[in-house]
Amino acid sequence: GGFSGFNSQEPDQGPSASSSASSSSSTTFAIAGRGEALHHPPLCEGVLGLARSGGKVDSIYMVLFGDRVEYFTSREDFTARVRPRLRQSLSMVSSVEVSDAAVLIVQLGGRCMQLRTKSLEDARRWGWAWSDALAATGGVPVQWGKAFSTTNQDFVVGDGESKFAMTFGSEDFVI
Repeated sequence: GGFSGFNSQEPDQGPSASSSASSSSSTTFAIAGRGEALHHPPLCEGVLGLARSGGKVDSIYMVLFGDRVEYFTSREDFTARVRPRLRQSLSMVSSVEVSDAAVLIVQLGGRCMQLRTKSLEDARRWGWAWSDALAATGGVPVQWGKAFSTTNQDFVVGDGESKFAMTFGSEDFVI
């Protein structure tokens, strides 16, 4: 597990994520100086496109924690501890859909955010992180598009409600 690149992190919640900063410096470089983040390390972070009305897409740096989601103008703003443009508790999430077009559609606090990822793999990584975070907080299950049907690890129970059969953020899970 760990970082797969300088601007993204696999959904890794291994034991090092909650250890002291001195013993986990390799997993905390993106959150250096953010004391609250040591209690809730990022599940996933990276650049996404935020679709605006009129077709405009803004580049944002989103960080998903175990209890909240934040986004910033840039990764530099996040590491410099600039106030986030959005900070919202995961309890405010009413739905998350990972579409076949590599777009995450998040209903959050009465607003709909369309978040464009760079690939289906990136959309899958974000979807699994949202799934982990929402499952841990008793939130809604993530809805997956048909493009993910062969990798979606869920099953349907009698009432047709989707239930996840595994946790996606384990340290041993490699995308």
